[in-house]
Amino acid sequence: MERTPEVEQVLRIVRQVVAQHFRGPDEWIFRGAPLVDAIVAAVDEAGPAEVSE
Repeated sequence: MERTPEVEQVLRIVRQVVAQHFRGPDEWIFRGAPLVDAIVAAVDEAGPAEVSE
């Protein structure tokens, strides 16, 4: 899927929300960052219809 400004904005919000729930660098490295990476990968692989649902 193309990374439009809207998609980039959503990904920034996701990163911020996830970061708020994982305190400390260790928790972020082992739990938060992989979650964000998985969300970004899912968005990149999805078609526009899948993302809008």
